[in-house]
Amino acid sequence: MSARVSRRLNSHRGVSRQTTLPPRPSPTKFANTVTVPPRSTTDDGIQTYRTRRGNNRPLPLPPSLDPLRRAARINFKQPGPDPDPEETERFHAQFVRNPYARMLASPLRLCTLTQARLPADLLAKFSIRLDPTTSEPHLLPSHLYLQSLPDEERPPRTRAAVLRSVYLSLRYDVIAFMTAKGKWKGFQELMAASTPREVTSKLRWRADMPQYIRDLLRRGVTWRMKRALESADPAILEPCPGGAFAAGDFDDVSAVVYIKPKLWSDRVKATHANLKQVPLLSKTLRGHFVERLKEMGDRLPERFRVVERPMAQISGSHSIFPPQLAEWVIFPDSWVHEVDYRGKKIPVFSLADLLGEEKARELVDGTEYADVDCVVLKNDEKTSRLHQSLVKLERYVADGI
Repeated sequence: MSARVSRRLNSHRGVSRQTTLPPRPSPTKFANTVTVPPRSTTDDGIQTYRTRRGNNRPLPLPPSLDPLRRAARINFKQPGPDPDPEETERFHAQFVRNPYARMLASPLRLCTLTQARLPADLLAKFSIRLDPTTSEPHLLPSHLYLQSLPDEERPPRTRAAVLRSVYLSLRYDVIAFMTAKGKWKGFQELMAASTPREVTSKLRWRADMPQYIRDLLRRGVTWRMKRALESADPAILEPCPGGAFAAGDFDDVSAVVYIKPKLWSDRVKATHANLKQVPLLSKTLRGHFVERLKEMGDRLPERFRVVERPMAQISGSHSIFPPQLAEWVIFPDSWVHEVDYRGKKIPVFSLADLLGEEKARELVDGTEYADVDCVVLKNDEKTSRLHQSLVKLERYVADGI
C-alpha cells in the first residue's frame, strides 16, 4: 500500500473516532417538555384525540374507534322494539282483504313494449316452456296458466333452470300488437343473453295468444266464482235484488256482481272505438312537436335542438328524439263501472260481459243464486283473489271491445 493511500485511511479513521451522534432524548424528558392535551372533540361532537399510555404524543382518533360512530353503527344494527301485535294483526287483516293493495304490493316489473314499470299482477309474464308432444320451445304465459287452475290441481313447484322471462302489460291491445306480423320475434334477441341460442332460435308463439290469455283469465274467474256461489256463505256474498244502487243496504261490501244483464253501454263502446282509430305514433302530432321545438330556438340545449338534415328535401325536418308512445297508451284509462257506497266508490262487474251469457248461467245453475240477477261481494280474505281476477279480466276484456 502506498504512503498516500495510508495517509487517507488514517485521516478517515480520525474523523470517525471524533464524530459522535447526539444523545437520544429520554422518554421522561420528552414527556416533560410536551403537554399532552386532553381528549378533544370537534364542533359536531366527534372525538379526534385520545390519551396514550406513558404520556406519549396524542394521535388522531380513527373513525373505526370513534365512540360516537361506533355507537351509531351499533344502534343501527340493534333490532327495534317489537311492534304491537294488535296493530300488526289489524294492518295484516286490512291488507289481505284489500285486493288493490295486494296487487300494488306485487314487485315492479318492466313492460317490454311500453317501458312502463307496473306491479307484476298487472303484467303477463312469458316464460319458455317445451311442448310435451313436439318438445319445441314456446313462449307462454305460464304464471297466468297456474293462476287459472284451482289450488289442488296446480303442479308442485320444481327448481327448473333459470331462464329469462319477459313481461307485457296485461291488455288485449298490447298482446294483439305483439302477435300481429310476428313482432314477438324481438324477444328472441332480448332473451339471447341468458338463454342458449339453439333455444331462442326455435321459439314459437301462439297465433291466438290474445284469445288464449282471455280464456286463462276467464278460467280463473270461473272456478273462484263457482266456489263462492256453492259455499252460500253470507260472509262472502249475498243476493242484492235492488241492483248496484241498493248495495248501501249491506255491510262491508267490496264489489257488486251482475249475473245476467250486460253493463257495457254504447257510449263506452263508441269511446273505445274512437280511441282505436288514433295511431300509436301520429305523424301529425310529431310534426307539431317539431315545429314547437323550432320556435323555442336557442333556448334549447344544443343536443336537444331540431336540425335540418341534408336529406330534408326527401324526408323533411325531423328531431333527434327517439319515437315514444303516447302517455295514454302507456298508462291507459280503465273503464270500470262504479257505484257510490257509503262515501266511496266500489266496482260493478257483469259476468255476462266477462264470461258470456251461457257461461254465466252455468255458474249459477244448481246453486241458491239460480234466480238471482245481482249479488254483492263482501270484503273478506276469501274473496280477495276473486276480486283481483275480476279486475284483471274486466281490464283485459274492455281493451278487446
